[in-house]
Amino acid sequence: MGREREGRRSCEIDRVVENTRDTVSVFHVGRESMNEDIEKLHSLLSYLGRSMDPKTITSPMFDIEARKVKEMLKGDNKLKILYACRMTDRKQLMKMKAMAILTIYYSRQRSFMGGYLACQMIRLSCEHGHCEDTAYALSLFAFTVSNVQNDAVEACALVRSSLSLSKIYNTDDLITRTYPIIFGLVLILEEPLHSILDPMLKACRLSFVRNVESAIWNTFIYVARSFQCGKDLFLLMNEVNAFAQQHKLHDQMDFIEIHLAPFHKFLCSLTGTPLRSDFLSNLASTCSYETTIQRAKLKGDTLYKHGILATYLAESFYHRNFYEASQVIHNYSHCIPSAGQQNFGIAEFDSI
Repeated sequence: MGREREGRRSCEIDRVVENTRDTVSVFHVGRESMNEDIEKLHSLLSYLGRSMDPKTITSPMFDIEARKVKEMLKGDNKLKILYACRMTDRKQLMKMKAMAILTIYYSRQRSFMGGYLACQMIRLSCEHGHCEDTAYALSLFAFTVSNVQNDAVEACALVRSSLSLSKIYNTDDLITRTYPIIFGLVLILEEPLHSILDPMLKACRLSFVRNVESAIWNTFIYVARSFQCGKDLFLLMNEVNAFAQQHKLHDQMDFIEIHLAPFHKFLCSLTGTPLRSDFLSNLASTCSYETTIQRAKLKGDTLYKHGILATYLAESFYHRNFYEASQVIHNYSHCIPSAGQQNFGIAEFDSI
């Protein structure tokens, strides 16, 4: 009887895994119902035997877990994951996929839970073998090591392990998910800024074809790093226009209106270029920073808030309007990441 019940349970889980595979793959990061989607994913994890109540997980718990995982992967221990067998159990693969999607939601909500989940994914990979999402988890954890623990050397070693594992799977989807983190957030700590633009641009182009849900994040980080490295502003303007057309094709108008249009307006101001009558310029001519910031806040998305505030501050400093800049910082200080803050989100204020 015990074996029969276990067999039925196994078949039931296989059925749920099969039926939810497509459901999980169509979650859209930009949807306003993020909390609802997060609950669904946690319910799926619980059904698969990986129960995790985010309300019971605290920031100190995350700190302890991150230190333990860092110690576990110290030095040549990273090779244990690289040389392990591939994960084949469908339940474990589904757990990895669900947690990978959750990290995206949490990172966009400026929560340490993204880093905590990356730790759990690495532990699961150590127990059951590696998969594509292991490479993704390593890159996420590397950002935690650099951003929270301030260990650039270990963070860069971790992303190089992620790159090595990515070569085993060699998928375009993995490039779109890992390259912006590996090159845009971690390897910039060691490598010249201009040297990381080509792989990031590759991820941008692939995301519009292979993984459109990651296109917003890829464009965001590529444009920011291009600006920071001193790329020719007229060339950058052309790229921003081209990206806007691609995002329009995929109905990602919020990103265009909240981030690309204001940034295009800023570039026009820097270059002394008048706004033309094209699609992006028309949006830029009618956008207001205050209105756009309120839209970004309503979305509850870290990326949008950081993006528009960074652009607003950069333009204020460029025009030497320090009073306006101080007002922005005063009014929206709660949206600006501070140096000691534990944040598994996106900090782009170094662009100014």
